[in-house]
Amino acid sequence: MTNINNIIKKHQQVVANFEFEDKERPFKKLEELHKAQPKARYTILAIFINTKGKFGNQGVFITDDFQVNLPPHLLHLSEDLRQDEEVIEAINNRELAFEIYQYNGKNGKGYSVNLVPSTEQNEKDDSKGRAFDNDEELAF
Repeated sequence: MTNINNIIKKHQQVVANFEFEDKERPFKKLEELHKAQPKARYTILAIFINTKGKFGNQGVFITDDFQVNLPPHLLHLSEDLRQDEEVIEAINNRELAFEIYQYNGKNGKGYSVNLVPSTEQNEKDDSKGRAFDNDEELAF
């Protein structure tokens, strides 16, 4: 049987409302951030689409300290993330972050991102490395 709610949800526009402090943040490129701290993890506070870019639309990740311009190949990712209610909730809960990596493409060096759990989320996850609950009676 067809679930009509799934069909409607698939084709309905989600309004992305992000909760973050409105303050001045300088724009940064992935390359700048990667060169300054290659292993850094940046918590995402919001995702926007810049429609007035010199080279067309481009995604923008808002972090605590920066507005990060994303390369054109990440535009669809930005648009998809803005349409996903679970992603919006995770961002508002400060659970989603990104790490930057460098790659060699046909046009030379490029930079992209991997989405990862935020540092805050890792600290909340107290189940890492535990094989059993502390309140269990052990057989040994």
